[in-house]
Amino acid sequence: MKTYRQMIHVLNACMRVNMWKALFSFLLMSVLETLVMSFFSGPVIMLLAKGGVAVFPIAAAVALLFMGFVFVMFLQYGYQVLLLRILRGEFVTLGFLFSGFKDRKRILRASSLFSLGMITSLIICQILALIINLNFEKNIQTLKFPVLVGIIFIVYTIICAVLLIRFVFVWVCLYDNPDSKVADVFKTSATLLKGRCFKLAGFILYAGGIYLLVAVSAFLLSFLIPRDLKGLPAFLFSVTELVYFVSAYTAVVRMFMSVPLFYTEVLAVSGADVKNEYKALKSPEDKCDAVNPLAADSGESDAVDMGGDSDKCSADSGNSATNRHGADSSESPTVDEKNG
Repeated sequence: MKTYRQMIHVLNACMRVNMWKALFSFLLMSVLETLVMSFFSGPVIMLLAKGGVAVFPIAAAVALLFMGFVFVMFLQYGYQVLLLRILRGEFVTLGFLFSGFKDRKRILRASSLFSLGMITSLIICQILALIINLNFEKNIQTLKFPVLVGIIFIVYTIICAVLLIRFVFVWVCLYDNPDSKVADVFKTSATLLKGRCFKLAGFILYAGGIYLLVAVSAFLLSFLIPRDLKGLPAFLFSVTELVYFVSAYTAVVRMFMSVPLFYTEVLAVSGADVKNEYKALKSPEDKCDAVNPLAADSGESDAVDMGGDSDKCSADSGNSATNRHGADSSESPTVDEKNG
């Protein structure tokens, strides 16, 4: 399997061309997820506030949270599909963000399983918070609210990662294997990541790179700067927030993209097959063999430069297109003949 440095070369080449697509899609997904979770969590807070520890309010709250998580998982599937298609040089639009609703039954089952995992993580996090609060109540009261929320979010993320990291390939496996059962896809993801979970986690952090470090630094720095500033200090604080915003979103998008990239590399090493039209790309040079779906009907193919040798891609693109469509090389013009 390729090293981090080799894989990050492919990631950087892809991001230079497609960063705006991935970033805009992520922003749209984030807005939709925030609206959905606000819609479902509002009644949850009201039910818990009125019902105390009664069974019905708690059951209704869990059900509402479950529905919210399921909808979020639909969007997560669509975003992973969009990133995988970008990585493979396929045609993408914002519509792919909602592709999970086309395969509703399978995605609903997978989303339900993921939602159960996330709710389980939330329950574990709540139990840990209660235990810590009982033992360190005075220390917790001294913390500022944003710091406390940040700590809880970090703990919750770690718990989710531990429980669900072996199933992080489920979305791309569902897309690549449209006829497979959901249970089989979960098994496939766990098999592909067997012995590779720590390497995947390391590559995700490595993909965030300097952007992740800058975002974390700016986030921590914002807590050290007083809020009641005026003049130049207030301007510097605004600049810090802007740096955090740009760096954080850039890092998150790169970290999301690292998952389908790692997936294609694992497929190439394991020799596993996929049932979709587009197979895993074994190397950066193989990306030049990707077919442009808009030109597929006319029998033409475009070379996709993803950081490999552009001359090699242009020289081989004509032959690869001819072989893929099963046409006779004498009847299909090569790239050089078209350009001539």
